[in-house]
Amino acid sequence: MTEIIHISDYMIMKKILLPLALMAFPTAAIASVPAFNMPLVQTKFTADPAPVVVNDTVYLYTTHDEDNAEGFLMKDWLLYTSTDMVNWQDRGAVASLKDFKWYDGDNGAWAEQVVYRNGKWYMYCPIHGHGIGVLVADSPYGPFKDPIGKPLVWQKEHWDDIDPTVWIDDDGQAYMYWGNPNLYCVKLNEDMVSWSGDIIKLPKIKDYQEGPWFYKRNGKYYMAFASTCCPEGIGYAMSDGPLGPWEYKGHVMDHTPRTRGNHPGIIQYKGKDYCFGLNYDVFRLSDSRHAERRSISAAEMTYNPDGTIRELPYFLECNLDQVEPFNPYRTVEAETMAWGYGLKTVPKNQWGPEPWNQLVTDIDDGEYILVKGVDFGRGAKSFTASASSHLYGGVVEIRVGSPDGPLAGTLTIGCTKDELTDITVPVSGLSGVRDLYLVFRGNDRQKRNLFNLDSWSFTPLPEPVAMSFPAPRQTEYKIQTPTRLSDYFTEAGPGCASPSAEGFIGRWMLLEPIVKPNRSNVVFTDSYLDRNLDTLYFRDQFVSLPRRGDKVKVDGRKLAWHALDSKLYNVKLYRFAAALKKPVYGVIFQAATVIDCPEEISGVRLSAGSNSASKWWINGKEVLSLSGDRRMVADDAMSAPLTLAKGRNILWGSVINGPGMSDFCVRFVDADGKPVTGFKICNL
Repeated sequence: MTEIIHISDYMIMKKILLPLALMAFPTAAIASVPAFNMPLVQTKFTADPAPVVVNDTVYLYTTHDEDNAEGFLMKDWLLYTSTDMVNWQDRGAVASLKDFKWYDGDNGAWAEQVVYRNGKWYMYCPIHGHGIGVLVADSPYGPFKDPIGKPLVWQKEHWDDIDPTVWIDDDGQAYMYWGNPNLYCVKLNEDMVSWSGDIIKLPKIKDYQEGPWFYKRNGKYYMAFASTCCPEGIGYAMSDGPLGPWEYKGHVMDHTPRTRGNHPGIIQYKGKDYCFGLNYDVFRLSDSRHAERRSISAAEMTYNPDGTIRELPYFLECNLDQVEPFNPYRTVEAETMAWGYGLKTVPKNQWGPEPWNQLVTDIDDGEYILVKGVDFGRGAKSFTASASSHLYGGVVEIRVGSPDGPLAGTLTIGCTKDELTDITVPVSGLSGVRDLYLVFRGNDRQKRNLFNLDSWSFTPLPEPVAMSFPAPRQTEYKIQTPTRLSDYFTEAGPGCASPSAEGFIGRWMLLEPIVKPNRSNVVFTDSYLDRNLDTLYFRDQFVSLPRRGDKVKVDGRKLAWHALDSKLYNVKLYRFAAALKKPVYGVIFQAATVIDCPEEISGVRLSAGSNSASKWWINGKEVLSLSGDRRMVADDAMSAPLTLAKGRNILWGSVINGPGMSDFCVRFVDADGKPVTGFKICNL
């Protein structure tokens, strides 16, 4: 339910009991939220993206629509940073209208752009109706200061002077373009805060409206822009020179009634190209009417061989994959998230040494923080959070996969008398690359404004106890080209087999590979595996042991099961497929066997490694997920403690790979990390 609180002449929609995200996407459909490429930030309304890449970080500067905006109500400029393109840390307001002493208004902080040069950060800021100012800082987080005390550009005869974009060419010459509805340009001096020559008014580019974004790629110059209003798309033109002439090339993203305004920002980062823009999709979670409460989205973009841009669909249907896993074994600011609808952020101490540092606040029952692609490696031992509460506090549920996914631990925050306090709890069942959900719960006395969250971290499991037996070796086997099945496997004989002295399971039923094309192993996130490895491709998958020679039909292809003993501790799936002349890249392998126990064995862990990603089930229940672009070094992930029942236990694994080799190894270990071998492997 929602409560409408009237304050002066506007409304604020405030959550009670359930966040609006859960109203828009009911519990049974929560998985549909990440199915859309939703905006990057939900805790504030952001617009006019100005991304800049320095070293390994994307610095995303934005404008800021106030929560009560109807028309444009914009007072400051914000900053968000990321190293993986999906999890963004809120750095707060890094500059505002108050930094321009020559302007005495409290509205008009329009679309800025920031560039880095010679160790300094230059922010070009239009103030609507008062030209374009410039600020300078020694740090991307500020403080930004006005070095000239006046507008850098102000053509007082009109109101065209908005939306600056700056590019420093290979020869060191910097250019600033800007304008709505006309396009202007000047050459900036090396100091970046003055210019030489005349203001150039460019000939009209077809479909140009505003929001230019100037950049260079492979010797060609590009001018992206918000195309003719309204609704605005994203168009672009190309040129052989920095001053034109500009030739219109078409749409980066076509006009669509699904948004009204737009403003592009285009970068290359870690081998991929990205287009940023704006829309109203976060506001649409609560309201269908129009107000200037915008949000920034991003999408992967690609170029044709001639340098033209392949047109994108609307942002919701675009791709935005995580480019590297997230490290949880460090202090993570709580304002770092992929999704946090309903939450707010405020400065922790705006007068302190880190004024950009934020607190997550306005935390209500049922809301959550999502951090995507968290790499837990072998596993996490404990979770620590720094939080404060004024009244009754609440609980943080540590879950993976979804807001109601497996519970790894529960952290209780009581009354801390408003003092930030570190609280630590044990966790279990966390390994591999998983999507992390910190789900917030209230109590009978308090459902809203539960506590403030400052930061969190995980502690990894200790390294396993050193084994007394030698590490498994495979160098004694000579790799043959072309691959023969007998190089790595023997046909499984009658009766049962035993695990190796190191505990590794070598007898398996292996299914010929299921074709599952994918562009890269980096897409193997937790949610990707949930969608593709949990899929039932054939009858009795996960719960029934196939027989040698059985066939199943998947996507029109008949695939056969093979009963094999691996000669190595690791089962060479790539070699298995190659020997059978089956696809070896972009495939899913299925492996099954029976663990036959003479007595119940409790307190053991499934210990596995795979190349690339995999999931593992025992008797139809998932026990371990290994996400990400993995390189197997023996078994490097363990399940939570489990019990092997007396008699037959079906062990099932699904392994997926992209453009690379594929293998796996599996064993059971006890509480001390020593191999468990007191069972037979009987899959015939």
